[in-house]
Amino acid sequence: RESFMLLAEKYGRMNSELKRRVRRFCCWLAFQRAVWKEARRRQRRKIRIAQYQKRSKERTGSKAKIGFGGQAEARSRLALQNAASASTPAEPLDYRRVPL
Repeated sequence: RESFMLLAEKYGRMNSELKRRVRRFCCWLAFQRAVWKEARRRQRRKIRIAQYQKRSKERTGSKAKIGFGGQAEARSRLALQNAASASTPAEPLDYRRVPL
């Protein structure tokens, strides 16, 4: 990096356009890296949320299969969800409660 900066400084004095182009390229590269990093972060978060929801469904499903009152709980939960969705629009998933 240091040798590159020395060359850029040396030829930048002779050609001011070169300095501007190098700066623009470095900023463009940093921007692209930031976008890719954010995309990876969002994909990982989406996968974690899906895994969390899957585990949550498996836990409630296993209670219903075992028969420890899980079926009654599932029916009452479903009735509450139906009543809530009929009166108000569905709420988006609260991502802050998903474990990281």
